[in-house]
Amino acid sequence: MLTRMPLRLSLPLLLSVFAGLFTLLLTTFQLPSSIEAAVEDWQNRTRQHFALLQSSLSDHVRHGRTAELETELADLASLDGIAWAMVIDRDLRIVASTRLDLRTDQLNAISPSALKARVRMGHASWLPLAGQRQLAIYPLDRTGQIPARQHDALLVELDFTAQLQQIKRDAWSYLAQILALLFFLGLALNFLYGRLITGRLARVEQAARHFAAHQLPQSPAIKGYDEIAALARTLSQMMHQLYDRQMALSESERMMRDLINTAPVGMLVVDHDLRIGQANLAAARLFNRTPLELVATPVESLLLESDAAQRMLHSPMGTALELTGLRSGQQVPLEISCTPFRRQKAQHYLLLLRDI
Repeated sequence: MLTRMPLRLSLPLLLSVFAGLFTLLLTTFQLPSSIEAAVEDWQNRTRQHFALLQSSLSDHVRHGRTAELETELADLASLDGIAWAMVIDRDLRIVASTRLDLRTDQLNAISPSALKARVRMGHASWLPLAGQRQLAIYPLDRTGQIPARQHDALLVELDFTAQLQQIKRDAWSYLAQILALLFFLGLALNFLYGRLITGRLARVEQAARHFAAHQLPQSPAIKGYDEIAALARTLSQMMHQLYDRQMALSESERMMRDLINTAPVGMLVVDHDLRIGQANLAAARLFNRTPLELVATPVESLLLESDAAQRMLHSPMGTALELTGLRSGQQVPLEISCTPFRRQKAQHYLLLLRDI
C-alpha cells in the first residue's frame, strides 16, 4: 500500500501508524500495569509506615502517654490518603483519635465482636471498604508480654481515591509527553526526510521529465555522496550520452540527406513497403517530376516490370538490375541497385538509379 502513494505521504502515514500502535500498547498493557504497580508500591510503603508506627504507639499505650498518642495520630492524619485514625482499648473505647466525632459503634464495615476478635488475633489486618477505601487494624501491645495477651488497637481508614486519580493523571501525562515527543520527532524526521530524500528525488524526476519533453539534458543540482547523489550523477551522465548520440544521429541523417540531395546519381530512400520517403533532384528528373511529387509514391508505379520490386528485394546487395522506368508515359531504360539499411529500428532501402 505504501508503494502506491508518494514518499512525502508514506512516511507521515507510517509514523502515524507507529504512534497509534504505541498508544494502543501503552493504554492496553503499560498504563494499567504501571498504575497497579504504583498503587501497590504506595500500599507497601503505607504498611511499612504503619508497622513502624505500631511499635511507637504500643510504647505510648504502655506508659499511658495520651498526649504523645494524639500527636502521633495528628501526624498520621496529615499524610495523603488517611481519612481518620484512632486508638481503642480492648473494650473498644477510644483512647485517642484524629477527630472528636469518631465512635467505634459507627464502624459499618465490621461489627464490634468481629473487631474484638481481630484485635485478639494479635496481627495486622486490612478490610476492604467501598470504592478505594480500606480499614487497617493494627493491634497495640499494652503489657509488653510475649506473647501479648492484652491489646489495644490502631484503626485507620484509608482512601486511595485521590492517590489513584493522581497516579492515573501522572500516567496519562506521561503518555501525552511521549506522544508529544513522538509528534515533534516525527515532524523533524519528516522535514529531514523531505529535505534529504523526497526533495532530492523530485529534482531527479524533474530533470528526467525535462529531458523526456525537450531532449535537452539538465543536470539535477544534488550535492553529496550518498545513493541519491550517485543516482543523479548517473542519470546526468546518461542524459548527456543520449543527447550526444541523438546529436550525432541527427548530424548523420542531415549529412545523408544532403548527400542524397546533392548526388549527381538518382537516389531514392524507400520504406519496407517500398514507398518513397526521400528523393533527390537527379532521381526526380529521371521521371520528369519534382522530389516532393515522388514522396509517398510506390516504386512499382514508376517501373514497367510487374516483378521489379521483388527482383530488387531478392537480388544481392549492390547488384545492378536493368529495369524500365516510366517517364510521362515513355519508357526509360534504368540501371537500379538496392541497398538495405535500418533507420529508427525500421527497414529501409536505398535505390541508386542511372539512365542507360
